[in-house]
Amino acid sequence: MNNRIVICGGGLMGLSVAYNLAKRGVKELFLFERNCIGSHNSSRVNTGLFVSPMFYSEPSLRSVARKSLNIYNELAATGAFEFNKCGRVYLSSTDESETQARRLLTRLVTDPSSSFQVEAIDCPSEMLARWPMLATEDVKLAVFSPLDATIDVSGLSRILADNCREMGVQIFENCSIKKVLINEESRVYAVDTDEGFIDVMAFVDAAGIDSSLVDVLGLPDADHPVRIAAHPCSFTFLSTDPLPHCQSSSQSQPVFVCMDENTFICPLKTKTICGGFTMEGGDLQALPPSSQTSKGSVTEWHMPTPVWDNFRIILRHLIDRCPELAQLSRGELMTSAEMYTPDMKPLIGESDQAKGFFLATGLNGQGVSFAGGLGSVLAEWILSGSSSIPVDKLELTRFLPLHSNPHYLYLRVPEIAFNTPKNPLSSHQCHTARNLRTSPIHHSLRDAGAVFAEIMGYERPLWYNTASHFDQDSDGPRLPRPSNFSGEDQLIGKPKWFPLVSKEYSTCRERVGLIDMTSFSKFDIQGADVVPLLQRLCSGNIDCPVGT
Repeated sequence: MNNRIVICGGGLMGLSVAYNLAKRGVKELFLFERNCIGSHNSSRVNTGLFVSPMFYSEPSLRSVARKSLNIYNELAATGAFEFNKCGRVYLSSTDESETQARRLLTRLVTDPSSSFQVEAIDCPSEMLARWPMLATEDVKLAVFSPLDATIDVSGLSRILADNCREMGVQIFENCSIKKVLINEESRVYAVDTDEGFIDVMAFVDAAGIDSSLVDVLGLPDADHPVRIAAHPCSFTFLSTDPLPHCQSSSQSQPVFVCMDENTFICPLKTKTICGGFTMEGGDLQALPPSSQTSKGSVTEWHMPTPVWDNFRIILRHLIDRCPELAQLSRGELMTSAEMYTPDMKPLIGESDQAKGFFLATGLNGQGVSFAGGLGSVLAEWILSGSSSIPVDKLELTRFLPLHSNPHYLYLRVPEIAFNTPKNPLSSHQCHTARNLRTSPIHHSLRDAGAVFAEIMGYERPLWYNTASHFDQDSDGPRLPRPSNFSGEDQLIGKPKWFPLVSKEYSTCRERVGLIDMTSFSKFDIQGADVVPLLQRLCSGNIDCPVGT
């Protein structure tokens, strides 16, 4: 029986999948990297920032990050790479960000696996005494998360590769995968590489930003590749000299995150890495293709060169928060890219288009935090057919075909890159690439004051706000206000929509309410046992005459 598994990609994700499969006893493992191991790790650019598992509000992401932490702790015991548990400080300067910081604080202090001391400081002078390089007069709250770390990603990639080789994994560097072949039963059966053909049981696409570029032959719909709802987006970081306070201090400094400015500062003894995310200035860009086939398929991405003018907004925020940065003599602006998904969660699992075709990509700039854990989850999935932890919110099949549309992704991913450091709630609504699917009476609902939310690409009314449907300039005409809701409710206090929904509820209860059900699933069930089935499934009595 053929038990060969081929992995495409020699970054952290691909190496983690190979490492976890080999630990589970798989003998015929082949990993292909078209350059050198770890050469395209975007996580290497930002000094391998590992985020504490409790940062994530989504339980499945916490479980994945915790698995990663356990794997890195095991590997760090060998002393082969730097794993600096320096911690992270979240700085909040507004009431809104303070609420988010206190939510994070609650998760951190209730973490049963942590023996480290979580701290919350609400005195600016105490913050300044502890971190004298910062301007803290406007900071309302600082939360110290002790499990955050910086990791030598190159060293981690090297030790993962060494462990894989010791367990029998065959690693091919400077060797590309040309094609993945699918048979008539829609199953992967072979891979064509620079080293020749390999018959396989499974293929794992963990090629990072090149995941969507893998050529797959034999799909039922030959004109469309494997659907991957992810697209690369570039971001910019500044690497500069170490801060004076870091050079004079014997202790390592934590990573500082300014929640309101969406910036971070990573002060190391040898250098300082800092950056941020903004929708202004053109700093975040979805990557355009640099070359395409005759059918329009992308074969390579165009990586933009860093532009100081695009970085100026972020740089101003960084200097305002850390004035010492302005005193440093030199700095190098660097650009890298990551794969981002429409809902800010990774893509993992088996494609519904080709059996045996597995995917692990779309880590949304959190590659170090997720790679180890996702490798463990996917290895278990490949060998047993399922995962021991619930990852339904991470499965690639959660998306519809329309979410893989290149134009949609091109518009959406810069906003995802901007929001990822904020860890928004699952109810968060984006403002880009909206109105994918609408009801036939969408315009009538909008004119009636509907405020819409996107659910699986469908615009559905959240509430109706007829009083504020129009914005009127003092000297201009009455203009329709945007009807798509974006952002999220803070879930604290009385929401702004409460009186609107209360009025709607009263109308439905006391009079008549008309609800547009277009976006809801409808099933036509037929057969001799349809009544017993529905009597079991439905709360109401189905066994009654038609029309009653």
